[in-house]
Amino acid sequence: MSKQYAQTIQLIGGNIINISQVISPKINKNRLILNKIEYIDNITKCINSGYNCLFSIENTEKSTIMNSELKSLVKAYRKLIICLEDLLQEIKGSPNIKIENLSTHFVNLEKIETELYLATMQMIEKINKKNK
Repeated sequence: MSKQYAQTIQLIGGNIINISQVISPKINKNRLILNKIEYIDNITKCINSGYNCLFSIENTEKSTIMNSELKSLVKAYRKLIICLEDLLQEIKGSPNIKIENLSTHFVNLEKIETELYLATMQMIEKINKKNK
């Protein structure tokens, strides 16, 4: 069972690393986003990968021992994907978008990052207690 939950953390963690590598857009001296199409493609790939990850997690046999911790992690991860979707719509909706226009989305992502961290730590603590 613990191995299964460790794999879940690893799967979500891998997707979060991918997101972190593409989330900060390149900007010009006027603070406009450069390579908007590439940025949109990267965010779209992260969203698709995120939903695939959620599908995989939700279709895996789970133990009731860690049900609440797993639910917290999945809930926070789902929020992350939804926030990325909102960010994507904002970018698509504006022909020339400045980085400042995305600040609300980035603040939300930081809040979700904290939720993900706490949920992950709860799962790790539960795994460690179970293995003692």
